[in-house]
Amino acid sequence: MSEEKKRKPALNWILFIITIVVVFLVGMFTASIVERRAETTAKLQPETKIDEWEVDNSVWGKNYPREYDSYLKMKDTSFHSLFGGSARIDYLEEYPALVVLWAGYAFSKAYEQARGHI
Repeated sequence: MSEEKKRKPALNWILFIITIVVVFLVGMFTASIVERRAETTAKLQPETKIDEWEVDNSVWGKNYPREYDSYLKMKDTSFHSLFGGSARIDYLEEYPALVVLWAGYAFSKAYEQARGHI
């Protein structure tokens, strides 16, 4: 009987610790759900009113400055990197076999790497 009394406190402590961990995880899960719901209800408050069919990028840049700055960086066409960059690359000059592979297609005459659309 004394052995059973010794085991019960250890079992009680294990159950207590497991309960604390489960309550903590449920609380973290609940906090995550509340945070995501708050993100969905928050809406962008534009600084300036933009017409529905506005095509001028500088007007949009007032409300979206980071995106507009990124757009303006496309003007620089001198950057060349291992993965492309913004420099003009003529693929037919670099890979002459493409001319043969694409014979009969319009892009067998001129084929350049896609670049920004500024």
